[in-house]
Amino acid sequence: MEIPKKLKVIADPVHGPILYTTIEHEILSSRVFNRLHNILQNSMAYYVYPSTRTSRFVHSIGVMHLATVMFTNGCLNADPDDLTEFLEELYSEFKEVLRKVNIKNKIDEKILDKIGFQRSAPFRERLQRLNEDDTLKIVGKRLQEERVLRNFALPLSESLLPIYYVSLQSLRLLGLLHDCGHLPFSHVMEFALESLWDKLEEKTGLNELEENVRVILDNYCSVKE
Repeated sequence: MEIPKKLKVIADPVHGPILYTTIEHEILSSRVFNRLHNILQNSMAYYVYPSTRTSRFVHSIGVMHLATVMFTNGCLNADPDDLTEFLEELYSEFKEVLRKVNIKNKIDEKILDKIGFQRSAPFRERLQRLNEDDTLKIVGKRLQEERVLRNFALPLSESLLPIYYVSLQSLRLLGLLHDCGHLPFSHVMEFALESLWDKLEEKTGLNELEENVRVILDNYCSVKE
């Protein structure tokens, strides 16, 4: 993905202008995320309070923004030694994640060239040689090019910059995506499904459709319990 030449901005009614990064742009443009326009934060409360119609789309953008503010201000106000220890622990956690998730095929040759990673070796060979440290360095370097994230730059050592930017972008994505799995009518639908599950559990002689629904709800409702 190429970095947009112009910064993209959302005019939020509460927090004012909110800038978003390349990967956030991809998510905001997706059908999966745009369905949140039609799911209200406060479910059916607008029947009593007609003006209470904030969508989970707007809410998720606000969460992304506030998570960014909390994280960056927490880092700015932290003792330097504590901040270093915190980021080093995050680095270890991300390395563990990367051991379990292979993202090498998503790395572009131009990015390897940009950071000078073994330029003399063929591209395939270079990908095979990547370890978790290299991958974090590459992703962190790529994120440092995001002008939106550079607005939250901190005076950190060169070794800590990659994990700071990886953590910052990850946290923003967590805030943005945290409501994507919501059902229609928000939490009201959850109570309806639990009621349906109870009835299917008590019923004998389920037909094929009912049995399939019961199995699906079994996974959902048993986790909630």
